[in-house]
Amino acid sequence: MKRRSKFSLKNRVYWPQSTSADSVTSDHDQFVDKMLLLLAPHGQQGVTEEIRSRYRTACRWLFESLYQAHYSIPSVPIALPKSKDAYAPDSTYGMPFGHTITTRVLETAKRCQFVTVQPGEYSRQGKGWVTRARPSGRLLQHFVRIGFKWKYPIPPSKDELIFLNEGEHGSLRRIATITDSKSVAGMRLRLNKINQFLSKQCIWLDLPNMALADGFKPKVNPITARLSKRERRERAEDSRRAVSLQNVHLRRIFAQNSLERGGRFYGAWWQIVPKKLRRRIMINDDRTIEMDYSGLALNMLYAMEKVPLSGDPYDIGLQYTSKDDEKRRLVKSYVNAVLNDSSGKYQLSPEELAYLGLTHKELNSRVRDKHSPIQRHFNTGIGIALQYYDSEMAEKVITVLNAQGITCLPIHDSFIVPVMAYRALETAMKTTFQDMFGVEIDLKESFGFFGTGLNGPRKAIVTTVSSVESLIQACIRHQNEYTVMTAYRESWRSTNFSSTEAELQLRAVNIDHAIFKDRGLHSPYEHLFQGLYPLGRHL
Repeated sequence: MKRRSKFSLKNRVYWPQSTSADSVTSDHDQFVDKMLLLLAPHGQQGVTEEIRSRYRTACRWLFESLYQAHYSIPSVPIALPKSKDAYAPDSTYGMPFGHTITTRVLETAKRCQFVTVQPGEYSRQGKGWVTRARPSGRLLQHFVRIGFKWKYPIPPSKDELIFLNEGEHGSLRRIATITDSKSVAGMRLRLNKINQFLSKQCIWLDLPNMALADGFKPKVNPITARLSKRERRERAEDSRRAVSLQNVHLRRIFAQNSLERGGRFYGAWWQIVPKKLRRRIMINDDRTIEMDYSGLALNMLYAMEKVPLSGDPYDIGLQYTSKDDEKRRLVKSYVNAVLNDSSGKYQLSPEELAYLGLTHKELNSRVRDKHSPIQRHFNTGIGIALQYYDSEMAEKVITVLNAQGITCLPIHDSFIVPVMAYRALETAMKTTFQDMFGVEIDLKESFGFFGTGLNGPRKAIVTTVSSVESLIQACIRHQNEYTVMTAYRESWRSTNFSSTEAELQLRAVNIDHAIFKDRGLHSPYEHLFQGLYPLGRHL
């Protein structure tokens, strides 16, 4: 039975299984050629052209993995297990090459001083880390020199898109096949089409180089603030993740060995970006908006019971200051947890209950009183079945928008689209829910772009300069803070469009921008006209 691991690019490490051996390019071939002289030189006895080709592909794969890890957010090492068991056919690591070739390639790269290696280390309790490697020397200089390039990510095989979790808490995962259900074939085709659409888009973050190097810090909330400095640091390190912008493909993962439980979409980098920074996500040249269903699980249950749901579903009389109130977040977390918990043992932590000012019994009583029409579903594990319904809705929403040429990025029950596609997304989400449950549902949207961006320099640049020359110099300094993302976006443009096509696009944007301005409306393209880079291209 074919298995796949549950590893992802997280805990500040890059798993090179994320790099397809079929998708690597020749950007690093000057280093590959030197490696081949040591690994499989021409004329050496027993070294056939097939062996040389195999080693060449492995070297390209290693260097491309190092490159993607170096330009992850933040920069991280790659993880390369050295145990032979990790390379077995049924291993959860899913390494694309065997133990011998992978080990030889890594050791040769180390001998050439292309990488620095941190050996793996494990305690008797099985805790620790696998061997890790980072680019160094001339290879690192090469990565810095060529910059961060957009590359067409080859979609994963159609046969490896639908997964089934089995075992306790989903500890084992296998690839679903048509022997599990004939519906798997249709799921594969639809998801493969979605992944092909995503492969053509440039999905990036409008963040300066300094923020990219620092990575995403977990949110500090009032509860963790009460912990000791050491405890806060340990929790922060456990929750920090690295992001690779090349990870744009989705997979559906079902739960409890059933194709009617779970089924949500996973695998894309934007799904692990902190919520506050999701406003910084850009799709090609467009800013984005995010929209999600309001209280989706509860709305589905009330619709099934044919009872209307009104007001804030998480208001249990604790007087929240806003919808982002930490107390409301804890109540929401508890409600969703009891829908998934079939044991009836789930409780908030003592620190969380203390922050709410309630005992577990009081919290449970208030929640059940608030939702008496559906309380029979609490602690039944129905939440995982509801996830199947929301995953089916997500597939329909994405498919409808893709058919209109609109990129749609799913985050379970929320979606990110270019700002101009706001109405199309709203219509698709409401129509899909109403078709499935026969009632209407409210949506929540996150508009706006906060802070300074690549094409939106600080107001101080405009208000404090004394001449055109000083304005230009200030804008140049601003653009220099965004060189990594500028290179990424420009490489996508140059890869997918000719200079004539790019010029026609800019002219069309100019016309649309002027029409909005003439009508006294706020232009959705405003961000394209605020920095030196677009200023130079539009003059």
